[in-house]
Amino acid sequence: MGVLQGKYAEGTNELRTKDLFQERKFYAEDVISTAPEIPTLNLYKKLHYGKVDHYHHAVFPSESNLAQFTTPQDMVLALDFVVDAFNAMRDHFLFLAQKGELASANESSFFTTDLVPKKGWQSLHKAYHSHVEYIYRNFLVHVALKRERQEKMHSFASFIDVITPYFLDTCRSFPITRTGYIYSKYCPIAVSGLVIELFKLDHSIDRPKEMMLEDINYKAYAYLANKYGFYIDKNAPWRLIAKIGSSKLERFMNPYGISSLYEKREQKPAPTVPSPPNYLHNDGLQLYEAVNEIQMQLEEQEETIKGQQEQIMEEVAYQNVFQGYFYKAHESDPESLKNYLMHWYNSYVSANQYITKPSFCEISQETRTVEKIIKPVEKSEVDLVLNSRNVLNLYFHLRARETAISMTAKRSKVVFSRIESILKYKGYDAALSYINQLFCGIYAPKNNRKKMHGAGYNYGTYTDDLAMNEKIVEDKIKKKSAHEHFGSYYNKKNIKDSY
Repeated sequence: MGVLQGKYAEGTNELRTKDLFQERKFYAEDVISTAPEIPTLNLYKKLHYGKVDHYHHAVFPSESNLAQFTTPQDMVLALDFVVDAFNAMRDHFLFLAQKGELASANESSFFTTDLVPKKGWQSLHKAYHSHVEYIYRNFLVHVALKRERQEKMHSFASFIDVITPYFLDTCRSFPITRTGYIYSKYCPIAVSGLVIELFKLDHSIDRPKEMMLEDINYKAYAYLANKYGFYIDKNAPWRLIAKIGSSKLERFMNPYGISSLYEKREQKPAPTVPSPPNYLHNDGLQLYEAVNEIQMQLEEQEETIKGQQEQIMEEVAYQNVFQGYFYKAHESDPESLKNYLMHWYNSYVSANQYITKPSFCEISQETRTVEKIIKPVEKSEVDLVLNSRNVLNLYFHLRARETAISMTAKRSKVVFSRIESILKYKGYDAALSYINQLFCGIYAPKNNRKKMHGAGYNYGTYTDDLAMNEKIVEDKIKKKSAHEHFGSYYNKKNIKDSY
């Protein structure tokens, strides 16, 4: 750190690439490594924390479960149990300050008696709206304003024909669907409602981070964060992240009906071995050593069982939070796409009400330029053009491109024929769920996958991931493998009985 290492971290995005690399390396290896050992979360490695559930479905919180912090100025929100946990932590911090165990603000401490949240929950809908509007503006500039394109966009159906290829070309880098956006690096963790920031600071500047880690009150702040069930973001020490599944956070979750299966289960004491008689001969010593060895094994088993139980408790609590507090993004994705496409088309029409197109006159035998009026589209026409089959077809291909799945036209046709069969015999929701399962857990383009999945992940090919997901789905519908799915003919009876 600054004192121990003889320099402060000077990392900032304004530096040249080489200098920035060295500074980021210094912060990661020298600064963080010497900080107090507390539960921290590295969001570079856990990019999807709070944004995907235990089944890797993209999720976002229900706004009805948000609560407000008691802040003097800004309205800062988070999930209700997160607010309760932070208020308890702040009260404890104030109690320590009143006892004189903390340095005051006069002693240049970041973490004073008044821990005030400055930032919290961010609306996913607002963030996603800004994201897709940016993509649409680029479409207007690079595609729609070209004359030959304008002549083709004379109806909602023709508008879809023009904009769809553009989306398919760009959605690998800039996801179009809400699910793809949540998986991407563009979606902030704050949409989860699990995050609290105590300062409005630039995350790209390393100096304030190091100064906080050296702060005289940092150990007390870190201790209380852990005590009340929070991670500290190691790359932004002023950011607290609720640790879902933590037994320390669970007591704040219980009043809202969230708990683990093991909450009221009595823990049986580990079996013990009675002390051996005090023999002095060799047989007695051997017996004593054998009993000691058994005792040690029992203690190890007890620790293992305890660890397994705690892990199960965390997983169950984690599952309960996402089931009770969050929506699955894919369930509203196709309808959201339809609404945006209708909005974009109507905004385009309002700015381009008239188009000119050549028309051949049979009487004069001349080609003339005719001016045509374009009318806004109604919801009924949108539902007709983008019916259940067509919108699922669009959604399927967008999700395939967003996850960088490489499929031939033939394979794509086979997969979508399966989706059509499910739509016909089991309905829209089942077909949409099938599409989501195909791409569930496949997050991003290949050059970002190691970072998203973690070091050592054998990512192979995207076709492997898709086949694996297809196999999982097929197993659920009592089929043997994904290979059979692509190679066998599904008659009506099989379709009806399989899903």
